[in-house]
Amino acid sequence: MDITINTDIKELYEYYEKRVIRAEEMNIDESSRFYPSFIEINKRYNALSMAVIFINEISYDKEPNSYKRKFFCCLKYILTELFVSEAIINDKGVKEYPYVNINIYLQDEETLKIYNKAKSVINMIKNIDFNRKDIIDILKDSISSIIRWVIIVREMKFSVEVKRK
Repeated sequence: MDITINTDIKELYEYYEKRVIRAEEMNIDESSRFYPSFIEINKRYNALSMAVIFINEISYDKEPNSYKRKFFCCLKYILTELFVSEAIINDKGVKEYPYVNINIYLQDEETLKIYNKAKSVINMIKNIDFNRKDIIDILKDSISSIIRWVIIVREMKFSVEVKRK
């Protein structure tokens, strides 16, 4: 896949691609103790694949009217794939998503930086002008920032990192 994206997303994509390939070579099935990790790795890889496809396609897209639709479709897919909370039905029969508490330590400057960037992107998306000249770069950066943050949150809640003794 031709990756014309920033190095952080490229490295994440390649890392999870290798993990998926290795997991598939292990022939993990539902009875395996590694199955939950296999599913989690696949979710992250699928979301990263969608982000990479979006970033590559938006670079060559000559139709500005499609930017908004493609951006929000990609964002919806990523957030649906990597959403941390499970939906529950409350006593009134309404679906809701319980609040998920994430702790970030002040010493972890990189995570704080990624969080603040994603937070500013989310605020910016609410008022974004899709007719700007630099909209493609803004959309690429926005998707990159959001997916980096969501993967960090997923790792905090559902760790799949290899822990060696």
